Amino acid sequence: MFYQWQPSRAGDYLRELVPEAFAGVAQSDGYGVYERFAEERGLIRMALR
Repeated sequence: MFYQWQPSRAGDYLRELVPEAFAGVAQSDGYGVYERFAEERGLIRMALR
């Protein structure tokens, strides 16, 4: 498990934080940018809320 807090909800930090090779499940609060990020990467499944 890994927890990261950022002062912004912008998706840019996700691209820096999550390695390109990551495949798996990430949990979020359902904010739309996270779902779009998962769709961009293709190998990430979002567990919302």
